[in-house]
Amino acid sequence: MAKNSLFPCPFALPCDTFNCSQPARWFVGNPDGPLSVAWKLCDDCARSLLDNPPKELHPGPRQEAAETPGTPDPEPLACTCGRIFTGVTAKATFARHQKVCPTVNGWAKQSEGES
Repeated sequence: MAKNSLFPCPFALPCDTFNCSQPARWFVGNPDGPLSVAWKLCDDCARSLLDNPPKELHPGPRQEAAETPGTPDPEPLACTCGRIFTGVTAKATFARHQKVCPTVNGWAKQSEGES
């Protein structure tokens, strides 16, 4: 996830806003990234941007990143060796386990008979 923010511009650079001739005071971008790709803004343009966000970016009620309501948890899957697989990745993990499980593949019986 990108960590974009406003951070000070200590260099003598022009503002990137069209038809603005003021010196830039702020960078907009990732402070850990290259400054050549950060947007440079003067004080007036930065304030204008912060004071007039688009409707889509207005803070609204926060929605939790939880599961979609009405989606039941998948049933747990159990292997013959005793391992139980739960959660949203249970089916894939169980299928992968089936390929290497000694009980399912008969390896446990072979090794007992060989000793």
